[in-house]
Amino acid sequence: IKAPYKIDNTPRYEKKEEPGVLGRANKNGTIVMNMDITDPEQRKEVDDHELVHIEQFKDFEKSDGNKGLNYKKWKNKIQRNLESWRTS
Repeated sequence: IKAPYKIDNTPRYEKKEEPGVLGRANKNGTIVMNMDITDPEQRKEVDDHELVHIEQFKDFEKSDGNKGLNYKKWKNKIQRNLESWRTS
């Protein structure tokens, strides 16, 4: 049975980041947001962007992740992901 509502249980944290870093998506499924972002629209934009990466990590693990080579469609582009992408 699928719930009629969407649940997002992605853990989110805030911390001071180096200049130019707004957010990070970690391979453990967490998002770290720069604590200096105060604009709600920018926070939403960064969060949405990092969620794309979280989904990419999940898709990679579900597919041929252990073979070190995978093709993905992201923003209407095909990307070739090598093992170095998975471990970077």
